[in-house]
Amino acid sequence: MLRRIKNSLAFRFPVLVYKKWLTYFSHYQPQDKPAAEFNYVVLCGKDHYPFLKQVIISIQKKFSQLPHLYTFVDFGFPESQIKNILALYPSSKISVLKAEECVKYHLDKNNVRVSEFASKNPMGLKLAAILQIADNRSPLIYTDTDVLWLKDPIDDISNLLKDDLSMHMSYDYQPGYDFDFIAKAGLEGLLEPPYYCAGLMLIKEIDAGDVDTINKLLPYLIEKSEHLSEQTLFAHLQKQKGKSALFADKYVLSTTGQFDLRYSVKDEWIARHYIGPVRHLFWRDAFYI
Repeated sequence: MLRRIKNSLAFRFPVLVYKKWLTYFSHYQPQDKPAAEFNYVVLCGKDHYPFLKQVIISIQKKFSQLPHLYTFVDFGFPESQIKNILALYPSSKISVLKAEECVKYHLDKNNVRVSEFASKNPMGLKLAAILQIADNRSPLIYTDTDVLWLKDPIDDISNLLKDDLSMHMSYDYQPGYDFDFIAKAGLEGLLEPPYYCAGLMLIKEIDAGDVDTINKLLPYLIEKSEHLSEQTLFAHLQKQKGKSALFADKYVLSTTGQFDLRYSVKDEWIARHYIGPVRHLFWRDAFYI
């Protein structure tokens, strides 16, 4: 009985206390730092601004160099919250782009399949956003809005940018993929480990071969897709290139500490992706970092 009460409290307290404090009462003054050698891309839905706020704050608290932050917002995103986003980060290093602008960008470049997928599925918009910023010919980090930075990643990223692999995805402990897409496109190799997650990625470049692969696979996703479809596509690209070096002991995706009320981040953790079973811990850790 006591264990059940403790576990329930571990789930409820961060949301009832930390989330409310951080969302409604906590204010943050942007901190400018030297420019990083890569960009940062994030996609925010209309209900996810409270998460995005903490992601942006964690970047400034932990990074010793700041990337240019490209924040893409979904269709119907409130104008008032765009102003709030711009106020969170040094003004010279942030751009907010609307979904409509991203779709138009790809239409203007005759990327018809990309624009169609972006219009149909929020994760299609994520793919389109990454491809748009990759056109700048600079490396980029992409994270979802449920990823917090716990330690400075700059040295680690700098080393990864020097290796031969053009993409590094975070690891997953299970195959979180679109299985219908896998079957139709013949991507059964994804069902064997290692498994990858597109919630945190370092991309040095999207080359012509990648673009060709994406365009060949997009018709399957335009016909039918779900929330794991673009992750499946990126994982296929990763497996074609080789094993990622965003190792799971540093870039964490797990249910570790699910029922722990204490701040229990390990020293070696650089970032954590707070997937559903540990989403409540996002607010605990955002409060303490």
